[in-house]
Amino acid sequence: MLRELFDFTSNSTAESAEFAVLLLSRLPQSAVVLLEGTLGAGKTFLVKEICQLLKTSTRATSPTFAIVQQYPGPVPVNHLDLYRIEKNEELDQLGWEDLIAGPGFTFIEWPARLQPFLESYFLVRIELSGETRLFKVYQKL
Repeated sequence: MLRELFDFTSNSTAESAEFAVLLLSRLPQSAVVLLEGTLGAGKTFLVKEICQLLKTSTRATSPTFAIVQQYPGPVPVNHLDLYRIEKNEELDQLGWEDLIAGPGFTFIEWPARLQPFLESYFLVRIELSGETRLFKVYQKL
């Protein structure tokens, strides 16, 4: 069962960056965060902002082709993009269980295939309307 935690409306890149600060302040350090939204909604932007806030040693990029990116730092960040995953068997090759069991944050874009296998997580749903983004944050316990 999902429990809605809060929402945030953004009308600019600067306000979306403020949401990243707010989100980070409300997450435990080992959080698994699912990111839902259409192409261009701001999923990767959000991860880039969080990596910048956490001072990871490498700049975050979209993992669409690599599928998994890891950003070392004082608090490490794992970033998965499952857009191209077509079968559940492909998930096993990613080592996702080790990633989410490790230290730091794990952000997962296009999480639909993996979501049924997760016992608990946070979900950020991004709704885009023109230049306005509505971020809705949920938690599954």
